[in-house]
Amino acid sequence: MPEVKKALYWDFSIEKFADLSTPEREIKEMTDKEIIARSPCLGDCLPNDEGICQSCFLSLKENDQWNHVSNQERLVFLENTRQRQKAKSEGGSMTAIGTNNRD
Repeated sequence: MPEVKKALYWDFSIEKFADLSTPEREIKEMTDKEIIARSPCLGDCLPNDEGICQSCFLSLKENDQWNHVSNQERLVFLENTRQRQKAKSEGGSMTAIGTNNRD
């Protein structure tokens, strides 16, 4: 039987990936091959002047590309969102984070 991949999302409150398939939101240490990246988009975009959504911390460019990139690239986008959320909470700029995304 093929291995079932888990759908995870980045939980900003605990700064870890949470497993959506368990009611306890069990936190797993998983390899990139085991993770199916799920968009953090909440469907309520609030972009700032830098083009970063204040709800999910995806750039508008990343959000546009989400359905057209590999799972590995999505994991990079999720790491960018984590870094942006951290930068915002520390009063820093989110502009330079993730600027190497493909056009």
